Amino acid sequence: MVKLYFLGLDKRSIYLKELYEEEIEKKKDKEEYIITDVLEEANVVILPIPFTKDRVHILGEGIEILPFIKKCTGKLVIGGALSAFTDEFKASNVECIDLMEQDSIALLNAIPTAEGAIAKAMEYTDIVLHKSNVLVLGFGRVGKILAHKLKGLDANVFCEARKKKDLAHANALGYNVVKLEELDNVLGNIDIIFSTIPKEILKEDYLKLLKKDAVIIDLASSPGSVDYMAARKYNIDAHLELGLPSKVAPKSAAIYLKEEIDSILEHRFNNTNSELGG
Repeated sequence: MVKLYFLGLDKRSIYLKELYEEEIEKKKDKEEYIITDVLEEANVVILPIPFTKDRVHILGEGIEILPFIKKCTGKLVIGGALSAFTDEFKASNVECIDLMEQDSIALLNAIPTAEGAIAKAMEYTDIVLHKSNVLVLGFGRVGKILAHKLKGLDANVFCEARKKKDLAHANALGYNVVKLEELDNVLGNIDIIFSTIPKEILKEDYLKLLKKDAVIIDLASSPGSVDYMAARKYNIDAHLELGLPSKVAPKSAAIYLKEEIDSILEHRFNNTNSELGG
């Protein structure tokens, strides 16, 4: 029997727990999961994504991470952004799985991230995306999906990438391709920048080239890809938008997570023939 313990107060975490509660209610005659509110009773712990931002407390819970990890000895812990605490989990004999390192979740999360980024762009600008000049920095999972959706709205899409194959891919799809070292040639004409690069790319030298009414939607991991001090200096409208899946589409994001977690649990414990006992 798999006994689940949930943490997380964001909407995505709440929906995820509700999905399991609904499944348990439907399968009363074939119990596969039990949800417990007592950590000591659980053999699987589901943490929020990311599970921390300050590296001290579990996100939204006020629970200190290190004492919590020690209480999870012998349990399977599933969450997001766990890699920074790999050594601590190992030292406490805790098996941990980082959902954000699973390719399927990273790809599915890119969809609400891209849609959320477009929604934010519409919120922060007073122009339509149709025929506007938009720049997507980075051509990874999020960048590819975002560029595709922007093109579907008839925006004039510029894509930046470091790798030659990504530049060729973007070119083949009909986007305007830009090398990083050539950004200064196009920035003056860009209406909206979407950055997915987890590195401070948009520094002062680039920011001062932007139009006064340009908007930046920064999707990169904290602290983001913008020199925010310089952005304030030049009165650039820049927004760091993290965790968009849980903000703009928490139910869809929860469904994606449940599918992956179910797969993990089935692989680890074969559901009914669980090694966890109970």
